[in-house]
Parts: sequence; C-alpha cells; structure tokens
Amino acid sequence: MIQWGKDLVERSKAKRNWKALPSDFERDAVRFAFEHIKLHFGRNEIKSRIAASRATTFEELQEAISS
Repeated sequence: MIQWGKDLVERSKAKRNWKALPSDFERDAVRFAFEHIKLHFGRNEIKSRIAASRATTFEELQEAISS
C-alpha cells in the first residue's frame, strides 16, 4: 500500500507546477488523491489515515503515507 500510494502522489505531483497555481488547486488535487488512497489504509494505520486526511500539500500527504 505504501509504495502504491507514494506512486499515485508522485504522478499527481508531477502533472503540474503546483507552486505556480493558487494553493486551492493543490489542496483540491491532494483531496482527490486522498479519496483514492483512503480505502487502502489498514485497520491499524489510524494515525496515518488521519494525517493524510488533514494534508493540504503533496509533501504532507507523502509524509502521512510513509508514517
């Protein structure tokens, strides 16, 4: 799950230069990626899932998936 989630985030992150766009665009893209990832968290990964749900940037989402 971890590698699959990281790959999804990397692909989404590489699509655009998110720093050149308003922060709302990145936040919405992160939310969309989280919606795809959230079903793949295990029952014992509650803290990671909560951190991922609060992520507003791709870096925060990657950290949450890794932890």
